[in-house]
Amino acid sequence: MSPFSANFSGHQPNNSLPLGLHTVIAKEIANRLLEINLPNKVSALEHGDLVSVFHYVPISHQPARVIQSKSLTTESHDRLTQRLWKFFSSSPTQSDHGFLDNQKTNNFDYVVSQLRYHQCNPTQLSQQYFSKLKLGGFLIGACFGPDTLVECRQAWQACGITLIPDNIPDMHDVGDLLLGNGFSDPVVDSETFSIPYDNADMLLADLSAFHETNWLPRHSERQGLLTPKLWRSFKEALNAILSKKSTISFEIVFFHGWKTEQPFKQKSNSAGEINIPLHLSGLK
Repeated sequence: MSPFSANFSGHQPNNSLPLGLHTVIAKEIANRLLEINLPNKVSALEHGDLVSVFHYVPISHQPARVIQSKSLTTESHDRLTQRLWKFFSSSPTQSDHGFLDNQKTNNFDYVVSQLRYHQCNPTQLSQQYFSKLKLGGFLIGACFGPDTLVECRQAWQACGITLIPDNIPDMHDVGDLLLGNGFSDPVVDSETFSIPYDNADMLLADLSAFHETNWLPRHSERQGLLTPKLWRSFKEALNAILSKKSTISFEIVFFHGWKTEQPFKQKSNSAGEINIPLHLSGLK
């Protein structure tokens, strides 16, 4: 998993769509999608307000029907950036789960999930994806991994705060989620992308567009209010880091799994141990 460095000449702050990282993720998912032999005239559910995967899929492989979530608008993005505390109060998960609840069960040949597992309840999300798929359908997607925004944690550390990100699964967690919620033959891997940023304000503008709050310390971690002085100290520390390396790390976990007639289910024995078939364990 060597870091992948990319230069995005069109990258601009305060532009929620499209962003360089979103484009890279969409292209990567599209490439993986093309490796799977899909039947013609399939139906797809695309869950995520990012750059559409289907922008990078040839017409010959386009699904006949696509339903996409549109939970993030320019208006909501503008509201987010008006006040610092908007980062704490805003959440995309309410509209996310409402969007999925409104979709028919057993209705889609595949589901595309973009950067949702670390923002929603991952178990509930896996169950919803599974229920929306037809028998023989599959889930494919990507989410942030634990090494995402490590530079922000370093900046908070310089301010005396040890930041522990919430709800960020690693690739093994994602594999367990898929197996534990009915998906068969899951494939999970991760890649670290180094995205260039000139300064902290550019990064923070993008994070507000992503609805990302995992880079902010909880009240228990900062032991008090997030004061303007502390906020300035954080930005100064982050700018010092960017002046030396000029990039921010984003670990992306890519995954897919199938809804089959006899999905693998994790079962524990009397000792509380979970037995995983050798061909699914990753061991040789």
